[in-house]
Amino acid sequence: LNVKVTFDNGDTKIMRALNEATIKRSDRTMVADLTINGVHFERFRGDGITVSTPTGSTAYNKSLGGAVLHPTIEALQIAEIASLNNRVYRTLGSSIFVPKKDKIELLPTRNDYHTISVDNSVYSFRNIERIEYQIDHHKIHFVATPSHTSFWNRVKDAFIGEVDE
Repeated sequence: LNVKVTFDNGDTKIMRALNEATIKRSDRTMVADLTINGVHFERFRGDGITVSTPTGSTAYNKSLGGAVLHPTIEALQIAEIASLNNRVYRTLGSSIFVPKKDKIELLPTRNDYHTISVDNSVYSFRNIERIEYQIDHHKIHFVATPSHTSFWNRVKDAFIGEVDE
């Protein structure tokens, strides 16, 4: 996952994630416009948004109610964190899959501090103009070992396990 943060003074910071990148506001509701491929999708109001890779789909994304994606699927998943949904404010309220060619943009409406986590690194930034998320052109390859099991076996062992009857 390629994460590009652009600040209102034009400076940029580029980061990469294997699992996910999350943006939150700790002091009050985060308000941000979510755009996919230049098309305004929604004005999000809530605690935050996470964008995950298929590898990260079994991490924070899953705890937010997102789907588990096989790692060979080249897509990103957007999951809302505690979105506000009432008669005044509306969001989709479910996770969204975005194909590998698409760009996700998040434009915060306030210049206050936002907390951004990229995998296990946490940053606090102010005056964010936009954050762009895309599948990075760099790929990470893992070496299979003799003890390597299938993805679905690992998911089953991690989350379901064997039930004794």
